[in-house]
This record gives sequence, C-alpha cells and structure tokens, in this order.
Amino acid sequence: MNVRGILLFFLMAHFTAPNSAQNLREQATVLFDAGKFKPALALLLQYQEQKPGNLDVQRDIGVAAFHSGQLGIARQYLSGLIDKSPDPAVIYYLGKVNQHEFQFKEAIRLYKNFLRKVKLDDVRRRSTIADIKRCAAGQKIILSAEEALVENLGEAINSPYDEFAPVLSPTDEDKLYFAASREYSEGGLRDETGRADNQNGKYTSDIFSTYTDNGEWHEPKPLGNPLLSTPQHEFIMGFDKKGTSMYLYRGLTQFSGDVLLDVFKQNVEQRTPPALFNAPIKANEGDNALCFFNDTLIIFASRRAGGYGGLDLYYTRFTQGNWSNPENMGQNINTPFDETTPFLAKDGRTLYFSSNSTQSIGGFDIFKTTYIDANMQWENVQNLGRPFNSASDETHFQLTTDGRKGYFCSNRKEGFGERDIYQALFKTAQKTQLPSTPIAFYEVPAYLEKTKNNTQNTGIAKVKYEFSPLYYDQDGDLLRGSNAQQMKRIADVWKLYPNVQIVLTGHSTASESDAFDLYFTLKRLEQVRKLLTDNGVRIDNVTLKSVGSYYPVALTELNGTPNPAGEKMNKRFDIDLKNTATTPIDFQYNTPIVSELMVNKTGSILKKHENGLSYKVQIAATKRVFEGEALSKYGDGMVEVQGDGQYLYTVGLKENFAAADILKQNLLKEGNKEATVIAYIDGVRLLSDNVTRQWSKKYPDLLKYLAGKGK
Repeated sequence: MNVRGILLFFLMAHFTAPNSAQNLREQATVLFDAGKFKPALALLLQYQEQKPGNLDVQRDIGVAAFHSGQLGIARQYLSGLIDKSPDPAVIYYLGKVNQHEFQFKEAIRLYKNFLRKVKLDDVRRRSTIADIKRCAAGQKIILSAEEALVENLGEAINSPYDEFAPVLSPTDEDKLYFAASREYSEGGLRDETGRADNQNGKYTSDIFSTYTDNGEWHEPKPLGNPLLSTPQHEFIMGFDKKGTSMYLYRGLTQFSGDVLLDVFKQNVEQRTPPALFNAPIKANEGDNALCFFNDTLIIFASRRAGGYGGLDLYYTRFTQGNWSNPENMGQNINTPFDETTPFLAKDGRTLYFSSNSTQSIGGFDIFKTTYIDANMQWENVQNLGRPFNSASDETHFQLTTDGRKGYFCSNRKEGFGERDIYQALFKTAQKTQLPSTPIAFYEVPAYLEKTKNNTQNTGIAKVKYEFSPLYYDQDGDLLRGSNAQQMKRIADVWKLYPNVQIVLTGHSTASESDAFDLYFTLKRLEQVRKLLTDNGVRIDNVTLKSVGSYYPVALTELNGTPNPAGEKMNKRFDIDLKNTATTPIDFQYNTPIVSELMVNKTGSILKKHENGLSYKVQIAATKRVFEGEALSKYGDGMVEVQGDGQYLYTVGLKENFAAADILKQNLLKEGNKEATVIAYIDGVRLLSDNVTRQWSKKYPDLLKYLAGKGK
C-alpha cells in the first residue's frame, strides 16, 4: 500500500468508525447533557473499557449510573474517586447514593464535606443543606413500624417511560386509570414548553386504564376516545360522586393547562368535547393536583400569592350553587417547600399529601394529617415512613374504598423507568375510609355550634365511658394495677374512634424547684404515654401537660401537721378526651373529691385554663429541663408536648390578651427572647389564624390577639 493509501486508511478509520473511543465520548456527552443518562451510561462504560483512567469519565459514569438507578455502579465509581478527583460533585453524588440506600449518617457526613469544599455561591448549597435535614429526619423515620407491604405493579403496567397519577374507578373497584408518557403518544416528543422536539423532547401523557383479575394486572389500554386523547398532555384528576362525570387535565405541559369536565355518554354519537370546569382554579397559572371530595370540596396545590412558600394546599367549597374563594389550609400543613397531590379520605378528616419539606426522607414523601374536631385545626403532619417513602419522589397517593389498598407513583431507583405505579397492601383496613358526621372538616365549626345549641334528643345512642385519676406514690405505681387497666381502656376507646385526642395532665407535690417539679412530672407522663402507644395508640394523638405543684387540690398540712391524704390527692394524673363531639362517647371523669376541711382553692384556678378562653405566655421550646427564673417569678407554669415534639414551657394564666401582652413585654425586657402569647380554648392551643377567627365570633378578644401577634 502506498503512502496515500495508508493516509486514507487512517483518516477513514478516525472519522467513520462508530465505536471509536473519541466518538463514544462525544456521543455520550451529548446524551449526558440532554439528561438521557441510560444510553449515556452504556457509551461511557464502553469508553472506559477502551481507555481507562480518565477521572472525568469515571465521574460521569458514577453520575449517570445514579440517575439511571444503577446505585451499585454509581457507588463503585464514585467511591474510587474520593481520594483522586478534586471535583466536589464526586462527594455530592456519593452522598446521594448513600441517601437513596438509607445510609443517612454517611450521607450527612459526605454532604457536610461537600459544603466545606464548594463556594458560598454554589447553587447546590441550598438543596444540600435541605438534604442534610432530610437525612436527619430519615434516621428517625426509618425506625417506624411497617404498616403495609409496598410493591411495584410490574412490567405489565409500568414501562421504561413515565407512569403517574393513578385514579381508581368510582364504579369498578378492580379498575385503575393512570397517565403515561410512552412511545406513540398522541403528542409525540415535545420540549418543556410543549413544542415538538424529536431530538431531546419527552413524550406527552395519555390516559390509560387497566384492571386486575384475581391479583393479575392486565395490559393497559389507552382510552381511545379522540375527544379525550389529543396531542397535549392529559390525565384524570377525579370523578364525581356518581361516577358519571370525569374531571380531566389538558395542557401543553403537565403544569399549565385547563381543567375540563367530561360527561360520559354511552352513545358515541351523543358525545361532545369536554367543557371547561367552572371553578376558581387557575390551571393555566399553575394550580394543579386537584382532589375532588363528595361533589362539595376541592383541595388543590397552588403557588398563588399569600402562601407559605412553594406550592401550598388550598381548598374551595361548593355552596349555594357556586365554588367559594380558595382558602389556604394553614401552616400546620403548608411549609416553605412544596405540598401537592392531596387525597382526602372518606372520613373527611384524614388528609394524605406529598411534600418535599425537610421532614421527608428525600424528594417528595407521602404525609398524613388529621383534622381534630374539638380543636378545629389540623394536627402536626406525620411522615408515612418506609415502605411508602424512599429517597426519591412519592406522589399521587390514593386509598381504595375499603381502605385495604393504596396506590401511588414513585421514581425510586429500583423501578422500570421514570415514575412507576406502586401498590400498598395494608395489614389492617384503614379506618380513615369510614364516613364521619359531618362529612368533611370544613363543616365541623358550624356542626359543633349547632350540636351545642341543640337541646333536643338527637337520637344518637351515647355510650358512657367513665374514668378516674391515676394516683401514684412512687413512680412505679403509674404503670401498675388500676392505672395500667385504665390506660388499656383508653387505648380501646381510641381504637374505636381514632380521631379522639387523649390529654394527660400531671400533678405533683412541691419540691425545692418549680423547674424540676414540672420536668420530672413530664417524664412520669411520658412513662404513662408509653402504656398507650404500646397498646396501639398513635403518639400524635396524645398530649401531655405537666403543671407540677402549681395547682394542688388539697392541703398537705392541717394545723401544722402533715396531711398524707392531701398529698396523695395532689400526686395524680388527670385524663381528658378531646374531639368526641361527633362520636357516641359520653366521657365522664371522676375528679378528686376533697373534704371541705382540706380543700386548697389554688386547685380551682386551673379551670380558667380548661374552660373557655385563656392566654399563657410561652417562654421556651426545648427537649431539656428549663430552669429560668420566670417559672417561679410569674407562676402558673406548665410544660406541654404533643406527640414526640418539643417541650413547650409557658407561664401566667390570663383571661384577656391585654394582660397576657403586658406579661410578654415584661418577659422580653428581662431577656426572655422567646416570649410569645398563646391563646387557648378549653385548654387547647389555637395554632391556626383561620380557626382563631372562627372562635372570635364567640370570643371577640381574640381579634385583639390576632392584631397583636408578631408585635
């Protein structure tokens, strides 16, 4: 071969060989930059085999493997680079791998190391700090008891593409609708703005249906209705109560479009295009994730002004022929992060939703909260934990009518593609799917007022539940005998009516320190609470209040002589049940009977706190003993805790806001920087401004409290 032939041979080999190392690297870079990590990973591994040793390629293999769900490969390559590559991305993604494998302690260490190495203006800093908090939450969540078996619906339903928004058929319990972005979708490949993009675009979503027969899922079929399937994104949001109308989303993107109402017609010739749904929902401005409840309520996610940050949950009610102006669901639910895909159970009180707050394991987790009728507010949200949640995104949770199954979507790494549909099989049927009276949370205030004012026999058979104080001499007495039996009975009542809130108030005799009286009484209360939780009661349904020795009902001395009987009456725990108005519970509590000779009138002061409106001033929120002088100086000390939250210390007991505000200002002047006025109704904190406004109709002084908050 002459020189010209040799030169031509080498030129052709360089420019035409499809699998040359240079071509592999270039093709992989194009795919990697477009977010197509699976094909990029395949090419990068080929390149690595031909030309090993390139640190940047090894890093990209680790990153692409992570995004492709190949965590083992990601760990292998990223771990090998920790002491070789100066790129902080290696540490960052190795932290991601550990987070997704639930190695939260190691993930936190890596994330903190990453923060030390990157500049203060690095765009990843904020999300990394949030992930550190999520890993800290995950260390607790991972220990929660598993209530259900969660499984992927399998390749019969899921594909390498995107499946999401599962919705159960209202008329056929074995039928499931969902949306999928697959090959041959009506809209083809489109970019983020909805424009055709055959190179880097993603498929639009169409609506599919499937059904299960003896546990076997059948191949999904597209709706096949040209009026419901168009080149735009479509997915079902819900159905009406009768199952004859369907609420449908349609838009150029999955987050900006229209909500449509389709009325089903059996006769094809009578079918008409779905009409715009007439409600104060601005889907074209980003309102989304609508939950339809009983034809009277819509809960949805929105970024509209006035929220708490990110997507917030709002609700609108159908009343007098129209949908009301949307109301924010409040700070007990919404956070500075995103809350979305709500689902209200049939009890009208239990709300499931997804949030990417710092209480998630990672990404969006499924949370649950319950509306407490007696408080007229939502309790603190609870992460469902594993196996429902992972370090990826879990959204669109729904329960079956019987409460035995749930469906949701997740993009967890072990799935078939992007998002997959998952099924949760509960060990016991969820009682949240049992209807309540009234049907939903927003009706509770008016219902309670009507019930309270109605003196006629409602026809509801009441069941008497009688309880007495838990007396103790030594701490061990709390967990034995009649005390343990009463806690078992309380737990049995809660299992029948899981919306009931249990309040335990602890009293003790005086020692040398008010602070220690409060703290050690609270620790005794926690022992009693464990009796309840060991018997199945959810910890969030228990509120503990320690008042120490502030409110003795009996004198401990008579004419200078010790009075053991009085001391015994003062060392007790009182029991109360809240949120019983909509249950048949007739709760009767046998308060201590004290003879006139040894009555201590101080004990009756606490009734001001337990009946009607009262104010206290919070001075600390901690998990430790608080020993500030304010406890002994201002009196009426109390420390309370709901669930596993912080210990909230308060002092003072005032009948109006003006007096409470004076106390707050004095405390601030004395250096108590956390001093905050707290309003109570019947001993229950008012945490929501919306609920406070509702109570202000009965207690106008609350308007002054609302006006003075934050000053």
